[in-house]
Amino acid sequence: MRRLVILGAGGHGRVVADIAEQLGWGEIVFLDPNWESLQYSGTWPVIESDRAEVLLYQPDYSEFVVGVGDNSQRAFLQNRLEDLGLPVATLVHPNAVVSRHANIAQGSVISAGAVVNIGSKIERGCIVNTNACIDHDCTIGPFCHVAPGAQLAADVTLRERVFVGLGASVRNGTTILSDAVVGAGAAVVTTVEQKQVVVGTPARPLSRVAR
Repeated sequence: MRRLVILGAGGHGRVVADIAEQLGWGEIVFLDPNWESLQYSGTWPVIESDRAEVLLYQPDYSEFVVGVGDNSQRAFLQNRLEDLGLPVATLVHPNAVVSRHANIAQGSVISAGAVVNIGSKIERGCIVNTNACIDHDCTIGPFCHVAPGAQLAADVTLRERVFVGLGASVRNGTTILSDAVVGAGAAVVTTVEQKQVVVGTPARPLSRVAR
């Protein structure tokens, strides 16, 4: 039996579980720091916390994936899984359209209706959410999140932990640097600097991400 352990029992975790179920995983369980106040997330059991000793105690046939939407927290958790030598799953919804000439790295989750075109590279731990579109020859850096309905034209580059908001669009050839945030509905037509928040059409800087 294929057994998937999902770290994080919130809303995105349930989406990940639903994708895994549709892909044929026979057993799906959650680990979450708030496990004592939870019994289930959706229809799937929350069995323990995500402490390292709990992770290592899981059966040998388990695979793992992080079901957390926050980019920095997802990076932290996936790095811990990899440091412990645990197998990290990659999930592509059966109704996503992913070119066989695209590259999807471990820990990434591609949701229903998403499109990833030829030559694009989705690096570790990314989320390409519902109905998002990644056109040809894009590079999506580690632990990015492309939100529902967002559209990236060709040759776009996202560095690490970029968040592209709901329904936003990014012009072809544009680069967005690490930890930047693109607001919902924004239209990005020029480089977005590191940790910058941009909003509007065309997108303009709002502030820097608090760290």
